[in-house]
Amino acid sequence: MGLLKLMPFKVAVPKPKRNRTSDGIKRTTNKIVKGKVFQDEDGSYKVAIDMQNDAVNPDLLVLDFTERSYDLTGKINVFSRTVDDKGRRTRFVRNPINAKFMPGLTEQYIPFAPNWIVRGYIVTDNGTKKFDFKSLVGVDGYTMDVLNPEDD
Repeated sequence: MGLLKLMPFKVAVPKPKRNRTSDGIKRTTNKIVKGKVFQDEDGSYKVAIDMQNDAVNPDLLVLDFTERSYDLTGKINVFSRTVDDKGRRTRFVRNPINAKFMPGLTEQYIPFAPNWIVRGYIVTDNGTKKFDFKSLVGVDGYTMDVLNPEDD
């Protein structure tokens, strides 16, 4: 009885994790996957994921990006949608305060670019599989020297 008087607060029991995100998109896996960004003939951006470890889909899995993947809020690295006269995209490295409070226009900038390796989740959005972008890994053939706690 004396112990209950010493602890006037309730102890919260942790809730189990769910596979749903805040906007109702269902994750097909909780593991972060990596893929390479490319632009198809229509000009839309897609990601190619190597599924060598998957016995069901042994080839490349090509997916569209989710709508929230294009959100620039909090993204430190952004790329111009247009290319210069040499066919290269301009990469802008922003400070975290500008990235959070002045994200930029999605019509002018995107958070990834072709030939870049990206990290994210495979999700199901309205019955179709899509790629939910989380962060950049680096240019194909190179990596950034940044440790990410998201890696397994």
